[in-house]
Amino acid sequence: MGKLDVELILKEMEELLAKAGTLPVEAEQAVEKLGSAVKTLAADRRESAQEVDGRRQQLDEKKKAKTKGLPSTAARMTRPKSGDRSCNPRNAVPAIDARVRT
Repeated sequence: MGKLDVELILKEMEELLAKAGTLPVEAEQAVEKLGSAVKTLAADRRESAQEVDGRRQQLDEKKKAKTKGLPSTAARMTRPKSGDRSCNPRNAVPAIDARVRT
């Protein structure tokens, strides 16, 4: 169901309710809940579509960077793994002192 379909359903629902006239209280509450659910689902769908678009852009960026031999944005932003000791200054090999005592 596309974006236009949801908007069309809401519009048709409002028109039908206007033609129906007065409804019992329970029916009005049920219709309001259904309308609210449809609006919520439509908003969730929009958010999901935006998330997918963002992920696609990240993937395209990563692919472009990979073909150019450049590190991707995601690769530049990642932290070293917890077992990776190469970045820890305490694990660095001390420089050899020219004044070595024997």
